[in-house]
Amino acid sequence: MTKPTKTTISIPEAFAINGIKADFVEDKIQNGFDNINPDVLAGDNLNKFIDDTYKGLNYSIKGVCDLYTSWAMYDENETYSNKSIVYDFDEDNSLVLYRSLQNENLGHVTSESDWWKVVKDQSKANTDMDNLTETGKNEITSYAFPSSRYDELELMPSGQTYTAPADGWYCIGKLIGSVSAVNYVDLHNTSNGIVSTLQLTSGGSSNALRGFLPVMKGEIVKVSYNINGNTEYFRFYYAEGVKE
Repeated sequence: MTKPTKTTISIPEAFAINGIKADFVEDKIQNGFDNINPDVLAGDNLNKFIDDTYKGLNYSIKGVCDLYTSWAMYDENETYSNKSIVYDFDEDNSLVLYRSLQNENLGHVTSESDWWKVVKDQSKANTDMDNLTETGKNEITSYAFPSSRYDELELMPSGQTYTAPADGWYCIGKLIGSVSAVNYVDLHNTSNGIVSTLQLTSGGSSNALRGFLPVMKGEIVKVSYNINGNTEYFRFYYAEGVKE
């Protein structure tokens, strides 16, 4: 006999619906049956006992069915409610969770009108931030700004390039030294064309040009200048959201 893949055996929801059902006497409930003298389970008591057993079995089976249709591996042969959650694996074998959007849901798990993708494995989690709290939004906003962590850099001759080690900010401060008609420091992100130019057309040799330029990891910055005073600082500040 071939083992059935889905049982069709049903259990009655009740027993002796029209018959008499009576609970056990209080003494039996409290003390149980006599362990010496034989006792007989009366017919009315038997009806009650079997009826309770049927109801208990149905309750258990219904609970298992609810569990199966509420959180289970997706099965195209099953029907799901609007509270069902199923899991499935996509083409690269990553775990995906879906929540049913319909009652009597027969739609395929990838149908957007029938299912909502709850989450794909954490390395590919949904980046939609509409569900962030105000605290979360404030936290995310701060990630792009400079942190207190930085690397001291050596300022090479004018025209040299530097590659950003992470998302962050190049910051420079340089004294003018000999005064020219136009004194400048130019920070040029050659990867995206953004330029930060600092200029001073007059002033003493004690004046300085100071500025910054935000960059993303791997972008290349060209630093050009014509002032020959001392370098106050040349640093790369890591963005707040960059982990150690």
